[in-house]
Amino acid sequence: AKAPVDVYVRPGGRATASRVAQVLSGLDGSVSFVILPRVSAAYQLRYRGDAFSTPTASGQPAVAVQPRISAGLFPSAIVRGQTTHLRGTLVPNYGGVRAQIQRRAADGTWRAISTVGVSGSGNYDATFTPGVGSYVLRVVLPASASSLSASSGAVVLAVGQRQLGSGSRGDDVI
Repeated sequence: AKAPVDVYVRPGGRATASRVAQVLSGLDGSVSFVILPRVSAAYQLRYRGDAFSTPTASGQPAVAVQPRISAGLFPSAIVRGQTTHLRGTLVPNYGGVRAQIQRRAADGTWRAISTVGVSGSGNYDATFTPGVGSYVLRVVLPASASSLSASSGAVVLAVGQRQLGSGSRGDDVI
């Protein structure tokens, strides 16, 4: 009862654990500690022992973090030659990581077409000037030692022919 217990964490991909907190056991010897993990990690409770009891440690249960990534097109319908933005947010924020932009092929498979960096605030913004047609896109964060993989929902971009008028130039006129 009321014994000090150290809480250790070993983030995914690391060989050593570090102490993140110390809690006191309850009157019945139980230990409770709330943690909101940002990365996948293994956790362990360690009791150092005292004059009447020997040191002991818990197992090392692992927690796998499942991030969420969103995607949206702004605007989602354009004409050839216009630009659109594929924007979204990654939660939790892993600023500095790169996410893969994928396009669904006619056979239903997804193919990588680009990558985009995630900012320190967890946001990303990719600019596209596509050809005519329909594009079904998604953004994928690959799995790492810090987290499981995540993919956004599919977003659809419709690209129509350019509207021609007096003074128009370019490939559409030719």
